[in-house]
Amino acid sequence: MGLVLYHYDVKQSGEPQTRADLKIAPLRDAIYHRLVRVVLNARAPAGHTAALRAGEVALVLDGGRKGNAAKLLAPWKEGTSKDAKKKHAGEDDEDDDGAEADDDQDEDGAPGFVSSILQLAYTEESLTARRAKIRGGTGSIHQIEWCHMLSHARLSLPERRRLHYDGSTSGDLITGIQCPDISKEWHCAWRDEKLIFGQTNLIPVGGKNQGLEGDAHAVSPNT
Repeated sequence: MGLVLYHYDVKQSGEPQTRADLKIAPLRDAIYHRLVRVVLNARAPAGHTAALRAGEVALVLDGGRKGNAAKLLAPWKEGTSKDAKKKHAGEDDEDDDGAEADDDQDEDGAPGFVSSILQLAYTEESLTARRAKIRGGTGSIHQIEWCHMLSHARLSLPERRRLHYDGSTSGDLITGIQCPDISKEWHCAWRDEKLIFGQTNLIPVGGKNQGLEGDAHAVSPNT
């Protein structure tokens, strides 16, 4: 029927070399940008700009890092009316929270572009269960992740009750998401991880380790 959903999750874009059960790999701009342009070019009609079109929606998860917003949206906007408007005005038209202003009107025939944010709230209990000790004090457990919903025009879908969470598709917040029990995630030795991911996708991640004790190394980029 021509309906396509694109999905990208920063958490699945690589494996941290240390404490992969707790840390999230950083966004790799060049690789991400290339992936987006490849899928858009593959579906673009001959002679048309590679951009999201009717029946296409992209869901992009930021890994809980708001600072990724502009970089995650940039390759999808190239060649669209939003990109043309930005260049003409000489400034970005993003809201302070990273969401694009509602503007799906084409300019000079350029494809439209609209983005909105779906907030994902993970339970505090499932996050603390992954750590042997909580450091940082008040507000140190980060429970919110942003999912950027991208399309060529403002989405207008029938309201549906959510199957596994409270609320309906009209809301912009999904609450009560449980992180998997780390003890039930599959594990393997470091030498095997190097074979699975390859050196390119094993990324050095700085910062102090927080949480689980011991030498177990979970292969779980979804944490």
